Amino acid sequence: MDGKMVPWHEANVHVLTHTLHYGFGVFEGIRCYYSKENGSAIFRLQDHINRLFQSAVILGIEVPFSNKDIVDATIKVVRENKLEECYIRPIIFLGDNKMRETSFYYWIHILFHLNKLNIVPLECQRRNNVTY
Repeated sequence: MDGKMVPWHEANVHVLTHTLHYGFGVFEGIRCYYSKENGSAIFRLQDHINRLFQSAVILGIEVPFSNKDIVDATIKVVRENKLEECYIRPIIFLGDNKMRETSFYYWIHILFHLNKLNIVPLECQRRNNVTY
């Protein structure tokens, strides 16, 4: 998150995070597949990151990292988690600093959520016998 690897149990956002309240953020859904011939390959990574940045531009979010930084971070987070296949969800969102109706200055945060492909994606997880 924001340039640092953070263990799952330590990753969190503040309850006053702007995007939590107003839904103002962007994300992509990216797959990484494994093949015996080529090893792991992130499917159309550059296209996905380009679209992520285009979405941020449409909303007027100035991303504090370069396109290349995000591509490199995507590869790094998959490697460091030792995943051969996974679903990658980069998210760009506005933080909680100075959250007031008159303030338009927020920290921009970037995080990556990973799911192994043999696990049901986050939005379809079962909790207490109910599928979300």
